[in-house]
Order: sequence, then structure tokens, then C-alpha cells
Amino acid sequence: MLTLNRQFGLIVYLCGQDSSKTKDFSVTADTKLKEIHHNYSNLMISKYLTIKDGLNIESPDYLRSRLSYYSLFIASLFLLFFCIYNILTDVYWVALVDGIALILTTTAIFDYYHHKNLQRLDNTVIVVLYFLFVPLTLITKNQDFTLIWTFFFPLFAIITKGQHSGLIHTAVFYSIIFPIVFMGIGEWQNGAWSDKSFLRFALASLLLTYIIFYFKKSHDQVYDKLRGLLTKQKMLSKEMEMLSITDPLTGLYNRRHLQQTFLREFNRARRDGHYLCFFIFDLDHFKEYNDNYGHGQGDIVLCQVTDIFKDCMRRSSDLAFRFGGEEFCGLLVTNNDHDANLLVDEIRRKVEAKNIKHTHNDGRGVLTISAGIHILHGDTKISFTDLYQAADRALYQAKARGRNCCVNYTAEHEKLIT
Repeated sequence: MLTLNRQFGLIVYLCGQDSSKTKDFSVTADTKLKEIHHNYSNLMISKYLTIKDGLNIESPDYLRSRLSYYSLFIASLFLLFFCIYNILTDVYWVALVDGIALILTTTAIFDYYHHKNLQRLDNTVIVVLYFLFVPLTLITKNQDFTLIWTFFFPLFAIITKGQHSGLIHTAVFYSIIFPIVFMGIGEWQNGAWSDKSFLRFALASLLLTYIIFYFKKSHDQVYDKLRGLLTKQKMLSKEMEMLSITDPLTGLYNRRHLQQTFLREFNRARRDGHYLCFFIFDLDHFKEYNDNYGHGQGDIVLCQVTDIFKDCMRRSSDLAFRFGGEEFCGLLVTNNDHDANLLVDEIRRKVEAKNIKHTHNDGRGVLTISAGIHILHGDTKISFTDLYQAADRALYQAKARGRNCCVNYTAEHEKLIT
């Protein structure tokens, strides 16, 4: 396994080279780039983007849903216990409050289980907390230190409703609870509830609210930064994938992508009963062109031919490739084999009509191309290697006929080339 730095180095090296120079390494490079992309995606993205209940596991919404759902489930068990206990001990007011809260919690649990409505679940949690803690405070008057339960309100409110909405709910809750608790001074706990008791309770409540708010704010900030990093990593992953399947000079798909898409297009043509047309063309006497006009000018010409190639491949399903050096390939599915021949000849005519000066092209004076075509139809079984060799033999015959022409592959080419 390569280290991440070496993997990036391999990509930069391969994408920076002319595809004709790296042709011999295509199989190794293809395997290595697949391994890089697979490992990179698993390590940097998939680890964080596991989906459950329609939510990202690491997202605040997922934490909200889990906290709300399991809290309601646990609360329903406690409420059932206390409801039965208060009935047995003749504390019917508290039992009534517990019973109503129990109905709300169980209804919310079944509703979320079937509909996965997170907003409704959060609202139910807040309503249950209001309905449970306010009457509980009024009825019990802090007997057995029941006020401790109110400390859970800001925790649930801020996490389920978010920083700002949760803080508003907490403020409303304390604006109700604090006056009730304040009026209990001198009366609650047989007069033991004093000013100091109230202040300790109020300060503890406010301090706990601040800690929860700060924790929630920090968590959301970290998540936002993580989400930003993941977005950049996904974009980088897509860029890496594009670099691995495109030619850096022309922007066309490369040989690697051709090998990957051939089977898909072949199956599509066979399934729909259409023709699969594969053709190869290269620039006539392009070595002499580079030798006389320079490789820089040669690259410009390759880009000009690419523009013509793209212009002729009009349909979104028509695929154009640079196979290496001055060699280009096309792959298209059509319901008429004659259209495929017309398209290839259109490319040839437009390149010639471009009048790109080439004084070493068999006396023509302009740049031309030669093309070999192989068209498949029906249930013919063929590998990509065989398909390429057939079109290449037709290209060889086009050159033998004097170049600047298109030749369809036939069985006779087997005899001519052997």
C-alpha cells in the first residue's frame, strides 16, 4: 500500500505525462488509481457519512433524534413506574400528571418510529418537559429534592431545539419555575427552604444552562468545520477521479476510461438492439509535423482537432477519447450504422477543411486524418482488445490506401494484415 503522499505523487506524475508515453503502464496505473480512489474515499468520506434514519450519523440532527427518541423511551418507563407508585400511595395529582405525560411520550415514540418526523418529536419532548416539571414543582414543593429533575430541561431543550430556540425555551421555563420556587421560601421543606437555598438553585440552574449552551455551540462549530472539510474532500475526490480518466492536454477521456465504459455501452447497444460503433483515427504523418513545426505547435494542432471532434460528437451519449499521442477514438450507440460512417467522415472532412498547414503530408499541404471503423450489431461477443484490434486493422488499411480516408473493418482485413 502506498502512503498518501506517494499516491498523490503518482497521480500528478501520470496526469502530467503525455498519454502516449504512459501507454505501457496503463494497466498498472489503472489498478493503482482505483486502489487510491477506493482507499481515499473510505478513509476520508465514508467514515463520516454513514446514513441511518435518513440522517448523517455524525450530524447534530442525528444526535437530536437519538437523544429525543431514547429519552422519551426511558422517560415513559419512569413515568409508568411513578404513576403506579403515586396511585398506590394516594398521591393522585402527581399520578395524573405522570399519566398524561406517559400518554404523550408513548404517542411520540410510535409516531417517530413510523414517520421519522424529527421536528414533531422535538416539540413533543419540550411539551412533555413543560407538562412534567412545572406541575411536579408545584405539587411536590421540593420534597425529596424533586427540583433536581428540572436541571434536565436545558439539556434537552438546547440539544433538541438548537442553541437559540433551546435557550429561549429554557428562559421561558425558568421564568415560570423561579417565581414558583421563590414563593416557596419559608414554606417548603417545613420552612427549611430559605433565600440561600433559592439562590443556590437559581445559580446552579443558570450555570448548568451556560455549560450546556457552550457545549452545544462548540459541537455545532466543530461539525460545521468538519462538514466543510468533507465537502472539500468530496470535491477533491471527484477531481482525482476526473484526473484519472481524462487526458490533460485535450480534456478528452483517456484510454483508461474507454476500457471502463466499453462494456457498459456494449451491453446497452445489445439490449436496445442498436449498433455499437467504435472508430480510431490519427493524424497523418504527425511525427513529421512535430519534427518540422515543433512539439508545442503539435499540441496546439491536437487541441484544434479535439475541438472538431467534440463538435461532431453531438449527442451526450457519444463518447470521445484520446488514446495516446496523435491517436483518437470514438464510441457511440446508434440505430443506424450508416449514420456512424457519416459521422466519422464528417470529422475527416472538417479536419481537412480546417486548412492546418502541413507541408510533409504526401503533398496535400494541409493536415488530414485516417480512420478505421468497426461496427457491431446483435449478440456478437467481443472483448475490448478484439474490438480495438479490428478498428486498428481498418485504420492500417486506410493508411495503405493513401491516407485521408475512412475504412470499415471486414473479415478480409484479417488476411490483409497477417
